[in-house]
Amino acid sequence: MTNPNIPIRRTGSADNERVQLNKALSGVDETLERADQWDASFAWGDHRDAGYEVALTESAQFENLGIPSGLSVLQLLATDPAGSDRIALEVSWNRLGDEPIAYDLEIRKSAVGVTTDPLTNADLYSVPIIANDLSVSTIRYTDFFDPDRRYWFRVRIRRDRFVSPWSDFVNIATTQNLAVPPLPTNVATQSFLEGVRLTWSYNYTANPNVASIQIRRNGTLIDTVSRPTTVYLDEPLAPNTTFSYTLQAVSFAGIASGQTAPVTGSPTAQEAGTITIRAPSAPSTRPDGSPLQVGDRWLNTSDGDLPHSWSGTQWIREYTNIDGGNIITGTLDANRIVAGTITTNRMTANTINGDRIQANTLNANKITAGTITTDRMTANTINGDRIAANTLNANRITAGTITTDR
Repeated sequence: MTNPNIPIRRTGSADNERVQLNKALSGVDETLERADQWDASFAWGDHRDAGYEVALTESAQFENLGIPSGLSVLQLLATDPAGSDRIALEVSWNRLGDEPIAYDLEIRKSAVGVTTDPLTNADLYSVPIIANDLSVSTIRYTDFFDPDRRYWFRVRIRRDRFVSPWSDFVNIATTQNLAVPPLPTNVATQSFLEGVRLTWSYNYTANPNVASIQIRRNGTLIDTVSRPTTVYLDEPLAPNTTFSYTLQAVSFAGIASGQTAPVTGSPTAQEAGTITIRAPSAPSTRPDGSPLQVGDRWLNTSDGDLPHSWSGTQWIREYTNIDGGNIITGTLDANRIVAGTITTNRMTANTINGDRIQANTLNANKITAGTITTDRMTANTINGDRIAANTLNANRITAGTITTDR
């Protein structure tokens, strides 16, 4: 098609030929090369002007950006907006420079058995355009896909009318792995005031078919946590009572491992005469200099009043970090959520209610919620490719910067 930045000299009948060439050729360099061929054939001489030189310079600068690297894809099990567990794929690649560019992500779909030549053997599925998020080093795209198909992905850079060459394809088959997953290992408990903290080890990288870990207390299923979680807090519980816990891994196909050997934990009780200490660092004695007692509480004022309880030998944090590519919950209710940084590939919730949600930085590729209700949401920076909510109710939303593609 005609490029408005490449002027066409009106020199006679041969001008029609030049117009047709500009309509037929979409690449700037190829258009210039063909124009030079016509110049030589008709002995017109060199009719290129400043517009040609600008186009050549821009093209050369663009070529220096290169091709996106580190393209990879992994399979997740995520809950869609309708509340159903579905296969999701996350595609990621290394962010390329600090240029005002975007990325074309070409997605093709084929039968599982197709393993070569996707340009011929796979159908074009979609080509979403992804922004160059300068706040992250890795660009990510996550969406839901059909089972029992093979999906192919490649990416290129787009800036204005220029595009780079495509990267090589990566592919993944959304087939169900019917292997029985291995057991979680190193299962342990840590008791604190009216609660038990469970920890375990699991090699999620070596077991990509594992979707979640089921947690049982006294033989009853109490919760299921998504990969790559390795910690769980069970509270509130009756103090001075022994509870038994077992874990088992569950695959995307719904196949469960055996259950781990039971481990036990006994929540501690708030003893008479215990006190609460507010301090910016862990106290070694009570404010009056007397020894700490089991059940004393410490609120860490340098970390949003994060609560700890004294076990007799050490301070035990009363809740833990939430780390994971996916944070999925039906309802999240809190009077206050305070964090220096909240980073997640995807946060999905039917309802998020809080009197105050405060973060110095909230980075997410996708935040989807049926309802977000808060009296106050404060953030220095909120960055996300997509923040979607059916209803957002807030008395106050204060942010230094809110940046999102959608």
